[in-house]
Amino acid sequence: MPSLATRLTGSADLFTTPCQSVNYVACHDGFTLRDLVCYEERLNHSNGEDGRDGHAHNLSRGWGAQGPEASPEVEALRSRAQRNFLATLALSRGIPMLGHGDELNRSQQGNNNAYCHDSPLTWMSWRIGAPEELLRAFAKRVFQIRRQHPLLRRCSFFEPATGRGDRARWFLADGRELDQASWAAAQLHALAALLEPADPVSEAPLLLLLNSGEEERGFDLPPAPASRSWQAVLDTA
Repeated sequence: MPSLATRLTGSADLFTTPCQSVNYVACHDGFTLRDLVCYEERLNHSNGEDGRDGHAHNLSRGWGAQGPEASPEVEALRSRAQRNFLATLALSRGIPMLGHGDELNRSQQGNNNAYCHDSPLTWMSWRIGAPEELLRAFAKRVFQIRRQHPLLRRCSFFEPATGRGDRARWFLADGRELDQASWAAAQLHALAALLEPADPVSEAPLLLLLNSGEEERGFDLPPAPASRSWQAVLDTA
């Protein structure tokens, strides 16, 4: 969770401003976003190099199955993981990059080094079914939220709670604000990020609730700023 918090706020450990580089989960090289949640091993034998080419460290997960065919339960987990990836990308400070077709379940059938193919393996299929429509609608919504909130798009880092600029404050699921000991906890799976604009009159704050655990988790919300109330605008579950 500490690493995720750093990435959400613009990766100050790597860059001098959040806009110095791009944020992405999947790109033209490697697994597509869909394959990232469907394949735990690359399938590159059709590339003519006995499957040795392409990166072996893909940080992927099939959620109990390898390949596109899966039970409804596994498919639900995969779809949720894709929504989590898209939300993390869109709600992070920095410049987001989304691979064409990742919002429509584009797959290369587990091939993570398909540059040598000009075939249906790499072509974009426009046969869009219900799962693709749902994912596209989610992607549209989460990037719409990004456009509506300059708080997510500025090329400066968040400041501590005592700063005068945009601030980021972090809370445990029980509502307590995090201290250094809490950040170091190995079992920290639930976190709330309160993003506060420098000008709270003209701009609304955002509250992100993050749960990396396997189970549902309730949150005690920090108080909303004066004259405002919390409203849910996105849910990846």
